Amino acid sequence: GTWMVDLEGLGDKFYWYQTHKSWGIVIFALAVLRLAWRYSAPPPALPDSVSGKARLAAHLGHAGLYFLMIAIPVSGWLMSSANPLGIETRVFDLFAVPHPISPSEEVEALWKSVHYWLTNALAALVLIHIAASLKHHYVDKDGVLLRMVPTGKRDVETGGD
Repeated sequence: GTWMVDLEGLGDKFYWYQTHKSWGIVIFALAVLRLAWRYSAPPPALPDSVSGKARLAAHLGHAGLYFLMIAIPVSGWLMSSANPLGIETRVFDLFAVPHPISPSEEVEALWKSVHYWLTNALAALVLIHIAASLKHHYVDKDGVLLRMVPTGKRDVETGGD
């Protein structure tokens, strides 16, 4: 999203903004479905070797990821809704998404800032998540990373989790 802000040419910029918005709405829908799936089929318990602090960090990290996957598209939608130009938000040019708030430069600026900082938080949290996964795999060797891979080896590698 950050590179499209500096695009030259109104046509290209409009195309990329609408494409960005479309994917944001798709990501929002998928995140809601994934969250529903997670509540209906919780993941297996972490191995006993994972400390209490690491368990808390894992739960907070996952909650943060889910929160951001919902909050970022919503903040983008609200930012688009508040745009004073009143540009319609269309999903892959198939249908329009209604704007829940009135156009306002001040409100748009607020949601733009929120959207920016939330996406930066997501980038940081994803990097921390990757680092933690690699630590579990290469340092702790506890099979936590393999639980995310649908190979059939998860039960053997994690001691039956």
